This record gives sequence, structure tokens and C-alpha cells, in this order.
Amino acid sequence: MFKLIKYELRKQWFSKLFILIVMGILELSFLFNLIRDNKNSLGITIGIMTFVAFTAIMFVSFECIMTYSKDLKTKQSYMLFLTPNSTYKIVGAKVITSVAQIGITAAFMIGVVILNMSVVMIRYKEIGNTIELIQRLMREVMGLDVDYGLILIAIFAFLLEWIEKVIMGMLAITLSTTFLSNTKGKGIVSLIIFFVLNYIVGRIGKLFMPKSMPMFDTFMIDAIFMAFVIAAFYLATAWMLDKKVSV
Repeated sequence: MFKLIKYELRKQWFSKLFILIVMGILELSFLFNLIRDNKNSLGITIGIMTFVAFTAIMFVSFECIMTYSKDLKTKQSYMLFLTPNSTYKIVGAKVITSVAQIGITAAFMIGVVILNMSVVMIRYKEIGNTIELIQRLMREVMGLDVDYGLILIAIFAFLLEWIEKVIMGMLAITLSTTFLSNTKGKGIVSLIIFFVLNYIVGRIGKLFMPKSMPMFDTFMIDAIFMAFVIAAFYLATAWMLDKKVSV
């Protein structure tokens, strides 16, 4: 399993290096503006970093899906499924690699943005006071008590949902490549399957979600549900490959 994971990581290392270089350049720009006490440029830099962070998470997720699609379409990559490894182990390595890449990328990006924002709040007291005022208004007017625990579980649920979309994409590609392999326009078929699965999962998720409950509990239930969906999609993907690929 470890060798398979290393193989998967090697195929996508360049994009991670590029993301790291871009964030490094932005971080140097942030520190430069911080030293020069340029508030306007600091705000712009943090805004760009936030956009890059979100885009990087999306890109890594999309890259995982496209790499898997290539593995099933390219003869050289397809040979991986003919090695003396079970399809459950091969797909498991791909799922673990996808989860690790999305999780590490998100943790790094979010950590950098939060750290820089914290530095700005410490350096400029008026900004920190403004954020505290917004939090108090949300608590008194909207009844939303935003604390670190809520933020963390919300981020965790968000990441699980992204991972679930990646595994869903892998399942859709597998279905169109195995049991629906004779169907024309397999790319379109995969896309249709993806949206249908997304709709079904969304409808089922609403059945487990009570109409009125604390936000923390809502995110927690959502995270647990997504974890079960990810596990089910992994098993379904491996099962289809196991039935259609002869080792």
C-alpha cells in the first residue's frame, strides 16, 4: 500500500511545488507590506492569498479526478490494475492520496491565511476591534455565537464534502468506463452520473438533518454523513473495477 501511495504522489508533485512557490511569493509580499506599514497593500495581499488558497484546494481536487480518469484511459497507467495488487488496495491508495493531498493543501493554505490575519489584527488594534464588533452583532442580532470550535468543525465538514465530490467523480468515471464502457460519449455520461449522484446524496443528506438544531451539531452530522458516503463510494468503485478488471 505504501509503495502505491508513493507512486500516486509522484504523479502529482509538480502542481504542489507550483502552489508552494506562488504562496511563498505572496507571503514575501505580505511581509514586505507589513514592514512598510502599508495597510491597503496588506488587505489586497491577504485577499489574493485567500483566493489562491480556495483555488488551490479546488485545483488539487480536480487534479485527483483527472489523474484517476487518465489511469483508466491510458494504457501505461491502466497496467497498474494488472499488477498483483487487489483493486481495493489500488483504489484505496488513490483515495488515501486524494484525501491527504486535499487535507494537507487545505490545512496549509488556511493556516497561512489565518496566521497572517492574526498578525494584522495584533499589529493594528482597530482591525481586531472591528472584527470583535461584528462577532458581537452576529451574536446579539442573529443569535450566532461564532467560536473556534464551530469554525473548525465547519472547515472539517467543508473538506469532507470536497473529498466526497472527488470520490464521487471517481465512481462516476469508473461506472462509465466499466459497466457502461460501450456507451458513446463516456465523458458526458460520467458528468451526468456525477450530477445525478450529487443530487441523490444531497436529498438523502437532508433526511438525516433535523429542521432546527445548533450549527455545531449540524456540521457534525454533515461530517459524519459525508464520511459514510466516502466509504460507500470507495467500496463501490473498487467493486466495479474488481468485477471488470482481470488480474
